[in-house]
Amino acid sequence: MPSCASLTASNPADSNASNNSSCASFFPTLVILSGFSAYEDAGRVRVEWTTASETDTAGFYLFRFDEAAGKYQRINLRLLPALLTSPQGGIYSLTDMGAVPGRNYTYLLVEMEGKGIVLINRKNPPYGWAIPGGFIDYGESIEEAAAREAKEEVSLDVDLIEQLHTYSDPSRDKRHHTITTVYIAKGKGELKAADDALEAGIFTEANLPEPLVFDHEKILKDYFKRKRIPSPP
Repeated sequence: MPSCASLTASNPADSNASNNSSCASFFPTLVILSGFSAYEDAGRVRVEWTTASETDTAGFYLFRFDEAAGKYQRINLRLLPALLTSPQGGIYSLTDMGAVPGRNYTYLLVEMEGKGIVLINRKNPPYGWAIPGGFIDYGESIEEAAAREAKEEVSLDVDLIEQLHTYSDPSRDKRHHTITTVYIAKGKGELKAADDALEAGIFTEANLPEPLVFDHEKILKDYFKRKRIPSPP
């Protein structure tokens, strides 16, 4: 069963984790929460929390309990990116636009697992979501290009694990004929969109964004199929 930390703004120290059916679809991992508070900031309620350490944390969703509806309402529509793995932890904050300063609220903080797929929302056409990547520079190996593009577009240092496949269908890119070699890799660092990426996020097979450009839907299907096949000893 997943566990979620239920925290109140009036008493942030009361942070006992409990099983809660409202977050049964989430996949929490290991994070140590050292602080949680809510305060007024320019007429709005600012919610802030501090982690002492994180392991494979993709990010956080913050919920506020709506007494009228009798359920939790999500504050941030998109995942607030975390540090993936950080022994020293980090500081995070969100503005709760629906909260009124001076009132007591119960918040639910949900940590999301970082073992997913990093995708970018492209800044340039064709617009949509894609696997981070780019063209090989002259004199550069494919492996070097893969690591460089990951650093440039999503600010991560990656360790290449294995080559998934090479995709060469002439129609895969409507602009011109491109051949793509895809690597499975593990990233380290703080996920942050840069260069040609408008935004970056971590997704699972169950919550892939739309639209996916080029033939990246097929590539991701191949990847998830590969994940279900055990590696040879």
